[in-house]
Amino acid sequence: MALSGRFSLDDLLSLHDFPTLAGHPVDIDPSGRYLVFALPKPTGEATRHFATTIGGSEADLYVIELATRKLQEIPLPVGCGALSPCWSPDGTMVAVALTDGSFVRPAVIEVSTGLATFLSDRNVCIESPRGVFAWNGPTKILCELLPEGVLPTWMDIDLRGARFMTAVWQRAWDGQQATASPLRDDSPAIGPPLITYVEIDTVTGKAESFTEQDGLSAAVESFANRPMIEYPPRCVGPGSKAPPESILVAGSESSSSGIYLARSSDGTRLWHIDNDGGQVVFETDTHLAELPPPNVRRLPFQTMDGQTAHVRCLLPHDHQPGEVRPTIVWVYPGYETSFNYRHHLDARNDPSPLNLHPLASEGFIVLIPDMPTDSEVRGGRELSEELLGTVLPAIEAAVTAGFADRQQLHVAGHSLGGWAALHLVAQTDLFKSAIAAAAPTNLISEFGISDVRFRHGEYVDTDGLASMSRIFGLSRPPWEILDRYVRNSPVFSAASIEAPVMLIHGDQDYVSITQAEEMFTALRTLGKPVEFVRYWGEGHVFESPANVKDMWSHLYAWIRQHSS
Repeated sequence: MALSGRFSLDDLLSLHDFPTLAGHPVDIDPSGRYLVFALPKPTGEATRHFATTIGGSEADLYVIELATRKLQEIPLPVGCGALSPCWSPDGTMVAVALTDGSFVRPAVIEVSTGLATFLSDRNVCIESPRGVFAWNGPTKILCELLPEGVLPTWMDIDLRGARFMTAVWQRAWDGQQATASPLRDDSPAIGPPLITYVEIDTVTGKAESFTEQDGLSAAVESFANRPMIEYPPRCVGPGSKAPPESILVAGSESSSSGIYLARSSDGTRLWHIDNDGGQVVFETDTHLAELPPPNVRRLPFQTMDGQTAHVRCLLPHDHQPGEVRPTIVWVYPGYETSFNYRHHLDARNDPSPLNLHPLASEGFIVLIPDMPTDSEVRGGRELSEELLGTVLPAIEAAVTAGFADRQQLHVAGHSLGGWAALHLVAQTDLFKSAIAAAAPTNLISEFGISDVRFRHGEYVDTDGLASMSRIFGLSRPPWEILDRYVRNSPVFSAASIEAPVMLIHGDQDYVSITQAEEMFTALRTLGKPVEFVRYWGEGHVFESPANVKDMWSHLYAWIRQHSS
């Protein structure tokens, strides 16, 4: 049942995810009779909290008989979770990636007995949203393995800093071993992981490796060229037998049978759709049905460039048109509120810690505007110059509709959205405060700052220019176009900021916490009202339930403090 009479943070932390980043979590057996799926524990119950990044470090494994909906849990090795299950051709085994939070290794599980067999000490590559396994005959599986001792990138980011610091600091405190870690101009640069295609015999354990340089067999080449899974996924929309808010997670658009994942305001469901229609074969998060339905509106507006865009309005369930309430404008350049796009910001039952519906449950109004940033539309303008052209018309549309009040506006965002929030309060006095989480603030220093893998390794990061070009359109280093870096770095506009600013950052974030430290120092030195909330052990998106709750409680208190 619902944990309170409204959508609370406890409700959010009890939601289940079906992550699709490392292959689909669902597979139909060759006979079409059974479904296997991996279901991560909710964040509030998990003990390892980067499940949403790698796809489920504590995911349970289930099999459903589609005709009867009979559910069977498949036991896993103690301390392990599963992701990306894939049926064997005879339907007796499932290939699966097993992880204890420190590795992600290939394994097979005998469905009738639950007997699990690890197939390699090397980690499976989960660097892209593609299927992790394919079967090549009745006993052999194909997969991509990383070099010995190498972790998938996101797991490496999450673990390297904490592990390195714990070990090295102890050696320094012992005083018996030097802890220097030199870098030189010829230090190697990290690049894409070296992928080896491997065929493993699940009976004998024999593994044969292949590289593209050696030439690939037809089966291995087909696996190497397997299609990408759309990420983020788009909903099927109207006109399908499946619910319009669902995404296809097993089967194909052309097949007569498929499994669709539908996230609705009253629960999360797996639908089996075939020629005869559809039925729900599994559902969870049904406690949401006991809560008042979400009050969400979508309004059109015209950007200053003349484009048609929309703003999504999340309203308290008891909101009346024209009622004055504190309003948070949640920004992210490039964001699109289209109905056929599965947005974690808009779906009440999405388990992301950045789900914004708790704000509406607290009595606040949330505006989420489209923020198109197409380079052809920009006409050579810099990203920081585009923000007001979308945000101001979106606010005007919400004010005209009676869903917002100009005197009660706050602006907030995460990552690039936090960067945008800081720029907006430097460009206009419309907002009573700003909240910037995990935000880059100084692109000059961010150009040369590496994530925790590089700081605690012996190789260098050469991606600075590529990321600046990809995200901000800055195709040359700062010493060549210094003025552009300065204009696009909110820390250099700190003197223009009059609104109070809250900065939120984790010390393990790949956007270095020094970015928030610089902004805090600038605002404090200028005598501007600023608060800096730091979270130890957190990365780019917070996942420890205690920290998620604490972050939102700080945010609620901040908005109330700075609302008239």
